[in-house]
Amino acid sequence: MQYRSSQQLVCKSRREAESFLNSRVAQKEPHPKRFLWADDSRSFQVFPGSPLTGGRPYVCTIGDTLADMTGNHLALPLEFSFTTRDTTPPVLLGTVPADGAANQTLLTTLAMAFSKPMATAGVLLDILPAVPGIAHRSWNASGTILTVWFAEPFAAGTRYQVTIDPAGSESFGIPISGSRAFSFTTGAIANPRVVSVVPLDGAVVSTSTPKLWLTFDHPMDPVSVAAALSFTPADGVVLN
Repeated sequence: MQYRSSQQLVCKSRREAESFLNSRVAQKEPHPKRFLWADDSRSFQVFPGSPLTGGRPYVCTIGDTLADMTGNHLALPLEFSFTTRDTTPPVLLGTVPADGAANQTLLTTLAMAFSKPMATAGVLLDILPAVPGIAHRSWNASGTILTVWFAEPFAAGTRYQVTIDPAGSESFGIPISGSRAFSFTTGAIANPRVVSVVPLDGAVVSTSTPKLWLTFDHPMDPVSVAAALSFTPADGVVLN
């Protein structure tokens, strides 16, 4: 479990607990309101005298000397643990393209790595100048790497500035700190790209007459395509 560093702890017993436990803690704690019993004496709250240390595990132990109103003691000591959340703010660790990168392709994919898991829905980007079309977003499983790509290309020979909204925060709501922006410049030539493949990635096909198609968005040099194409494993694959 993870708790806020200033959060109170609530403990419950199945039977009414004897008031001597309250008095024992009060002897060690000069502020009795930090140890507060419910009216039915079945539960109590512990209020730490100061905020707990962030990102630290704690163990709470209740000894078997505890007794209910009839004098019955716990059969065994009770122990449970919790961890306070890390209170350091998240920072931007790195980007793709790197800040200041030049001659980037017009279909560049953007990626941002953060130091902590982020509240993914709230991490918004401002890209100037604007890129036409819809920005497609994906996060890795841990919520630390955001990838953004567009179906439409960036403009050629243009400097782009990407800024992360300051409201972006890690999963517990701590806002991002430090640098939130990076820039890159695209090249002057639109690089060719593959727009479709047959069969689709992962498909199951016939072993006798498979049909393999690759379609590009530019007229291609057949010699360079043939030199770049390979199969793994290569057994039985003959490229005529």
